Amino acid sequence: MPSVLVISPVLPYPPDRGNKRRILEVLTHLAEQGFGVDLLQLLEEDGRPWVESAEQHLGRLCRKVYTVRHMRISELRRLRMLQNRLSAHGHSMMAVEDWITNPPNFRLAAWRLLRTHHYDACLVNYAKLGSCIRGAPRRTLRVVDTMDVYYVLLKRLMRLSDPTFEPGEELRQQEITLLDRFDVVLGVSEVDTDYFRAYLNRARAMTVPITVPIAPQYRPSADDDIVLFMGINRPENADAVRWFLEEVWPRVHTMRPQARFNVVGPVADSLPDPPPPGVIAVGRVPEVMPIVTLATVVVCPVRAGGGVKVKVLEGLAAGRAVVTTPIGAEGTGLVDGETAFIAAEPARLADHILTLLARPDLRHRMERQGYEHMQARYSPKVAYAPLVEVLRRGIRVRREGLHREAAT
Repeated sequence: MPSVLVISPVLPYPPDRGNKRRILEVLTHLAEQGFGVDLLQLLEEDGRPWVESAEQHLGRLCRKVYTVRHMRISELRRLRMLQNRLSAHGHSMMAVEDWITNPPNFRLAAWRLLRTHHYDACLVNYAKLGSCIRGAPRRTLRVVDTMDVYYVLLKRLMRLSDPTFEPGEELRQQEITLLDRFDVVLGVSEVDTDYFRAYLNRARAMTVPITVPIAPQYRPSADDDIVLFMGINRPENADAVRWFLEEVWPRVHTMRPQARFNVVGPVADSLPDPPPPGVIAVGRVPEVMPIVTLATVVVCPVRAGGGVKVKVLEGLAAGRAVVTTPIGAEGTGLVDGETAFIAAEPARLADHILTLLARPDLRHRMERQGYEHMQARYSPKVAYAPLVEVLRRGIRVRREGLHREAAT
């Protein structure tokens, strides 16, 4: 049985964020494919209430779960304040983020495991954990799973306030240097993978899409005029809500006063108090799929960010029509007018929403096409087949090389 150590900077259960869901899906699929999986996870203060239930769930997937507690919450807050100050001035945050996501005790735990357990492969979530693999022996295949391109993410975030902002080449090189420590770099979309291929010097880049739970069968939406946006309270999501309320929602609500805009997840904390007419702050929910299923249209008006927007995939997976910006659709393979409506201009976004609310026939056709797109491209069996193949092939090649060396 090939052995794999997965190194995660978060407790991946419950899977209430995109990165946590990604890690849990990887663990699940590798276990199902016959890999012996161990997990090293970093526990922050807000994850402590979930430790017992997480260990029970993860224990069914992993041979062993190793948990390292993060630094004290007061120290973590000070580092995050420094991170925010650097970000506000467009400076590289990678050194600070390395201390936040990869503290010394976590790195030490990774080095000890890699040196003593002789894993066939090590799969790390985020390039910022690259220092964790320095102790990996030659026999260990080193894989990093990226959720986005950090250079692109920072550039887009900063351009929300300064359209002329351009990150320095030093930042791009820092990221590429971290990624080149690995043998294989996983991108979540062909857009990200093409970027990595253009800049990497030694590591091989390949695409392993993000997956989300897909509804067992398609059920058409009701004519309830519910427009929905969901997300965590990150800067790009807060900006999307503000921009949508200022530029898009007034036109929708004027033309269709009965419409409601439901904001789901921690991003609801960014809403003004009280919310504008027709806007409802749903906030945190235990499960996403049931609330998405109640929507008539799912919107993703993001103007910044990187990787693939999980909220778009969740809307499609629930069988709901999606209206999004080009950045929201990036890397998903969606086709404007067929599997989703895609537009950058506020007026066009508003018109697309109004059209879908007014025309159930068009909406249901787009819902079904989007749902079928998810089934064909984002089911776990399809999405994770390349990862399983590269792990098995890479492990086999390394074992054969070691046997040849031993024979000589």
